[in-house]
Amino acid sequence: MRGYLVAIFLSAVFLYYVLHCILWGT
Repeated sequence: MRGYLVAIFLSAVFLYYVLHCILWGT
């Protein structure tokens, strides 16, 4: 279960980072 939660956490952080780059990159 912990691995599953970690995967979700990493995915959320990655998506947040991508959105941040897109919003501030343009």
